[in-house]
Amino acid sequence: MLDAVRKNCPYVLLRPLKSLYGSIPYEVRLGRRYHEFYSFLQQTRGWTEQQRGQYQLEQLQKLLRHAYLNVPYYRRVFDENGLKPGDIRSFSDMKKLPYLTRQIIREHQEELVAINFGKSELRYQITGGTTGVPMGFFDQKRVSDQREWAFITFLWEDVGYDIHKVNRSVILRRVIPAKGHYEYKGSNLILSTVKMNSDNMSDYVRRIARFDPDYIQAYPSSISILSGYILRHEIEMKLRNLKAVICSSEVLYDSQRQRIEEAFRSRVYSFYGHSERSCLAGDCGAGRGYRLVGEYGFTEFINNDGEDAVGDDEPGEIVCTGFNNYAFPFIRYRTGDIVINAPDGSERDKSRTGFKSVRGRAQDYLVDARGELVPFMFSDNALWPIKDKISAYQYVQFVPGAVRLYIEPVEELSSQDLLIVGNEFRNWFPSMKVEVGVKRHIERTGHGKLRYLVQHLPVDTEAAGIPAEEAVYSSLTGVIECRTATGSSGMPL
Repeated sequence: MLDAVRKNCPYVLLRPLKSLYGSIPYEVRLGRRYHEFYSFLQQTRGWTEQQRGQYQLEQLQKLLRHAYLNVPYYRRVFDENGLKPGDIRSFSDMKKLPYLTRQIIREHQEELVAINFGKSELRYQITGGTTGVPMGFFDQKRVSDQREWAFITFLWEDVGYDIHKVNRSVILRRVIPAKGHYEYKGSNLILSTVKMNSDNMSDYVRRIARFDPDYIQAYPSSISILSGYILRHEIEMKLRNLKAVICSSEVLYDSQRQRIEEAFRSRVYSFYGHSERSCLAGDCGAGRGYRLVGEYGFTEFINNDGEDAVGDDEPGEIVCTGFNNYAFPFIRYRTGDIVINAPDGSERDKSRTGFKSVRGRAQDYLVDARGELVPFMFSDNALWPIKDKISAYQYVQFVPGAVRLYIEPVEELSSQDLLIVGNEFRNWFPSMKVEVGVKRHIERTGHGKLRYLVQHLPVDTEAAGIPAEEAVYSSLTGVIECRTATGSSGMPL
């Protein structure tokens, strides 16, 4: 209702209304559904693992019944495997169902939409990150955001987040300023990750200090570079209101956590999530791992043999089933993200409620003409306009300030397609030049995996705050290889 009033307001009243609107906590603006679900999550805090497991099983069975009745793709999958939803009586029974992959989603997108949702209820989303070709899917307008934010704020309570007040945040991640390298928007200060360099970092620091946020939300790669600048110049950050620096979307290395905490004199909180909204886990603090939110979905860790990864420190791919998107269900979805199991008796217990660390979201960097690092987080965005025409892509860098982008097409690409990709790339990486070309086949590694960035330049791991052992320079190939990088199959290279 508040949104409708704002949109229909006369222009002369718009500015004071915007000010009033911005003073209302975002959680209040989300409405009744948000608060109902947030209240439910508060009730689950006292649950035993047995109660949580029972809830998960009930939600799984409910979702599978819906998928069989309303989603053509899953109806066919059940029938082809001689299954009915009632055959899934335990968590182990989920292995009777095949995986859902990104390739399947691209090929069967229309079949994966639930027929009991009208077009007006659906919202089209695109995801890609640094782990694959952009992929489209649907979720439910407004409802998806209400439930998602209930879970996020539920997690962030661990660092003092209060839904009853306006929380001021500095955002140094995917949100891009309308122009320039900063923008004040409502209760947020948005800083550009792609325009940050040694010339303007002092302005970033000044604006953060003046804004004095409650939280800083950032990619680890970006906030680590800024933290290094603060420490090198011995800048004292006096942020009286700052409760935490919240990191997500990439691996957060222990050395980066220490650097950020030292620079901002605040706790660093990390959480795992993704655009598909099927798995969520929060930081247990002090490097003690991550705890899965069982009310969000059911998560499996699968090793190379397709079995549960249950050994101490054993890597496993996250395969998840989300409870919150009935419009386009993700059931046994292979994320391509790798986690490391914690030893029994720590944050991961025998019911696999957590993991030690994430190892499937490597931090890659381009190098600009001045030798400065440019986080690689937006590598797929340039390809979104032609996502249905391609099967793979790869960036290759030989010289500072310039990169080659090779595209493996599934259909003929026009010169206009390549021009659009080049222009989009420059929007996201303004300090880089790009040459876009087509390759009928992009070479995979010996394990059949795809490397999205082949970096022939040495990367300054100290500037990035990455442990030196995480990036190994091969004298034989002349290529930087990150030990924690992932390919299209999601397992470590």
